Amino acid sequence: IRGYSITKEPTRFARVTKGVVEYVGTLRGNGQGFQGDKDFSVARPPGIKSRNLVFGDSFTSAAFLPVRWTARVEAQLPGSEFVNCAIDGAGLANWWSVLTRMILPRKYEFDRVVFALIPQDLDRPFMLADHRSPIFNLIGYVDFDPARFPTDVEHASLYLSTATFNKVKSSEFDQSLKEGRLCMGENPHQVVRPWLAWQVWRYAKRAWQPAATVTDIQSEFVPAPSLAPAKADRYFSGYKMAMMVDIHDRLAANHLPAIVIHIPGRDELLSGRDDTARSRDFARIIGATFIDGGQPFRSLSADEVRACYFPHDGHWNQAGSDRFAKFVAERLK
Repeated sequence: IRGYSITKEPTRFARVTKGVVEYVGTLRGNGQGFQGDKDFSVARPPGIKSRNLVFGDSFTSAAFLPVRWTARVEAQLPGSEFVNCAIDGAGLANWWSVLTRMILPRKYEFDRVVFALIPQDLDRPFMLADHRSPIFNLIGYVDFDPARFPTDVEHASLYLSTATFNKVKSSEFDQSLKEGRLCMGENPHQVVRPWLAWQVWRYAKRAWQPAATVTDIQSEFVPAPSLAPAKADRYFSGYKMAMMVDIHDRLAANHLPAIVIHIPGRDELLSGRDDTARSRDFARIIGATFIDGGQPFRSLSADEVRACYFPHDGHWNQAGSDRFAKFVAERLK
């Protein structure tokens, strides 16, 4: 339903680029399998006047930051709750899956749905990940056709074709931070695998991969609704359009207003571009109010923009996230 679920057991991770440790973060899931240690309930908590369901990507899941922008906004708007369902590396297809197969069927109570996105999120098909390998994390992308979404772990494993996040020992992790470079010792993932060997390994890995544990979440598995491709438009193919129209119809049927917030990329800001066109079109199709989250950045100098993002990684740092949060909070008052 999510594409992957983050466990409650915390996992440290870091990005080291050109000898510079850009950030150190922690992957820690809540009871619903999303990034964060705060569980959220089906029913609206007592005292909450405005409950917001937030979909997004790594900018919003923000495992690399001490405080996510949703938490900042929540703190600035007393009586509000921002339930963060962002999925790192995912986009439209995963959001549609979570909304139609988890949030609405289980009757979670919300007043509003917020989509915080970079335009590329709208081109991301259903994304899967599996971190149980002792060597590295694996990710893969399926399709926009829900009929192709995997229904079990074995089916999903066939799509996991890209290795990321090399795993190291705790001592190697600490040494990497100390030296400012990746220290992997004699770990087997230092060996460069030929393409054919990699493909053989993909299919053989199920021999050592632990079997999926049956949890409450898995026992409540909901098949993906079927969709027929809709008429494509200038930005979106038939299945993308079908998902967007379905989101519109389901939100309307449940009387849930929506907001789409454009997240600006560093390159967009430095070049003086306006990349909001597809985000605006998405908002129009699902019947949402559009907010240009690039506004609080567009008046900044190039150096001020760079100070809001990591040096090499394309994500914003805490300063950039906080600037965005302050702007969003003011718009949502």
